[in-house]
Amino acid sequence: MIFVLSMCFLLSVSVGAQHPDERSPASDPVIGDEHDALLQKTARLTEEYDTLSAFLKVNREKLVLHLGELEAGNRTLSAEFERFQQRLSVIFKKVLGKFLDSPKSREFFESMFADVEDVRHERDALNASLVEMKMRIALLEKAEDICHIRYGDICYWVELRDQVTCAEIHSVCHARGGEPAVINSEKLYNMIEEHVRTLILPLSNDDHQNYIDSWLDWTYDRATGRLLNDDGTEGAYVQWGEGYPDPTNCCCTAMKTTAQWTDIHQFMFNPPAGHVARGVLCMMHRPLDQVSHSHPGL
Repeated sequence: MIFVLSMCFLLSVSVGAQHPDERSPASDPVIGDEHDALLQKTARLTEEYDTLSAFLKVNREKLVLHLGELEAGNRTLSAEFERFQQRLSVIFKKVLGKFLDSPKSREFFESMFADVEDVRHERDALNASLVEMKMRIALLEKAEDICHIRYGDICYWVELRDQVTCAEIHSVCHARGGEPAVINSEKLYNMIEEHVRTLILPLSNDDHQNYIDSWLDWTYDRATGRLLNDDGTEGAYVQWGEGYPDPTNCCCTAMKTTAQWTDIHQFMFNPPAGHVARGVLCMMHRPLDQVSHSHPGL
């Protein structure tokens, strides 16, 4: 009996003991802090995405509703115009023989034709409004897909290509309703770097794809050594790499981003002629005027 009890006691001790190398994330302060930070960042990004999606959905539904009202109004106006033309034809046939040469008949028909022109102009104006509304809806749908970085009332995104030259940057951005972008603050620069880094990571198994260089809409003026915007004003923010700007190169500028945020080899630079990049930083003003769910303005 004593022997059986002793064996049971030893078995319970061996089962209840924890291996000294087995540690839960909560027992390691470093792992626990990183785990909590990752959960917080995931929750914040999820909340921002949900807020932006709800905002875009509400405003797109409003635009679609407004478009439906305009189309209904256009159909009503077109039907009234057709009825008016039919009435005019009947009246014209009745009075043509009797009043065609009289001053009163000429005045009457001039007034009727003037009314027809007014209706036609009103219909043309309504059609123009319909076209504009459809364009705004299309832009909103584009913004929902490509607005990877929202800063103030401007959306930024990077258009990736196998190869793209400086001469092609405007056509690349115009294809999606945008313009080549510039960077006007350190905060925006860091936001763009962080986003571009997420585009690199899926490609990082290839040594030739562990970075992305993106064209910017700045011109380097070799004569003055200044970085200029399209309107001739000087760029508000610049982060040249070592050895740049290169006074022998002219005139396009780009930014290089690597997969590791600690890498010192990521900066703005002015490459030599014939350089091909992998992306273009594009921008577009948000189609709607509301800016309640955006970062602080530029």
